[in-house]
Amino acid sequence: MAIAPSADFVAALREYQPLLRRVARLYCQDSDDRQDLFQEIVLQLWRAWPRYVPQADTKLSTWL
Repeated sequence: MAIAPSADFVAALREYQPLLRRVARLYCQDSDDRQDLFQEIVLQLWRAWPRYVPQADTKLSTWL
């Protein structure tokens, strides 16, 4: 059973999607590879999201 993403995760993903796409572009020249890498980044962020502590001194952009 799939778990729906939290509203906080979706909001963060929307805000930082351009940054994540730039990172993927730095690593991959091919557009299909870039899309695959972007999807992998999002998947890893989704898995790690429960461990993110918003009150910590680390900014979300740094944590991403």
